[in-house]
Amino acid sequence: GLIPENNLLEELGVKLDPRTKGAIVDDTYMSSVKGIFACGNALHVHDLVDYVSAESSQAGLSAAKYLKGLLKTNSKVTTVTNGNGIGYVVPQSYHLDNVDDVITFKFRVRKPVKNIKYSIKIDGKEIKSVRKLAVVPSEMEMLNIKRSELIEGDNLEISVEEVL
Repeated sequence: GLIPENNLLEELGVKLDPRTKGAIVDDTYMSSVKGIFACGNALHVHDLVDYVSAESSQAGLSAAKYLKGLLKTNSKVTTVTNGNGIGYVVPQSYHLDNVDDVITFKFRVRKPVKNIKYSIKIDGKEIKSVRKLAVVPSEMEMLNIKRSELIEGDNLEISVEEVL
């Protein structure tokens, strides 16, 4: 099925997201246990295998950087939360120091909505908004945020609201 079988991750002490049943990861796809990376359906259900392939490439590159000591795992962590109308967001945190050009957030809305605006806020300050005609929970959404758009902060929140 599409629900992750993460018994091995649990045995290793990796924290799991109760909504996705998958590993909680940062922007590098590293789990709560340093040196253990997760991607694909071990994180959340994907609509297309192409998304899994792209995610696995990023996780593999991050694992290689980790082994070479090139990831900044001790730098400031920004927590990512799902705001109004959002069921979950992956990754659940990021290190601004590790974001090269773009960070991609993957998520699902809680219910079908038409004429919406995604609002991305850091510590309550909106840094970006994106409008869409319609969204449904059965389709994974993705938002790319450029590093230049990100600011230092403790929490990044993605929410959805209906606009007229």
